[in-house]
Amino acid sequence: MIPNALATTGDYADVWSQLKSMDHALDRVMHSEKIGALTALDKERLLALAAFLKESLSPKPEEELVTVEALRSRNFETEGYIADFDLRQTLREVKEFEAWHLASKMGMERKIQKLTDAIEHYVRESSHKLLAKAVETPEEEFRILRNILTVLLRQVSTVMHT
Repeated sequence: MIPNALATTGDYADVWSQLKSMDHALDRVMHSEKIGALTALDKERLLALAAFLKESLSPKPEEELVTVEALRSRNFETEGYIADFDLRQTLREVKEFEAWHLASKMGMERKIQKLTDAIEHYVRESSHKLLAKAVETPEEEFRILRNILTVLLRQVSTVMHT
């Protein structure tokens, strides 16, 4: 209980909370036996994860780099998911992400595109289908996304508590 209480305070509390909600949505999707268990909030959090990954990897001019002070004053929901850590470096720490499609020598941007496409396709199709068998969960992609979120949550938690 104490670690959760600590996670709700501090400069990075909003970032941690948003990442954690994305992680919970992925968990529910991966352990759901039927498509009806996917709520509107789950769909919104999955799409927010896709947007986060796309936005975090898009090149930004030097003057747009965010400092800790600027991050503190940002509204996480409306201003975007920018933190003062390097997502590219974080992705290099996720062994499953690095090993995924290694033989095809797929670059980081293409891998992220495949992950975000999997999210968007799943959410779009689950909105139209009523039967669980009609929409297949992209297990491999969602497992990799959970691993990425685990590393990100650990990094944000570390920064929050220092």
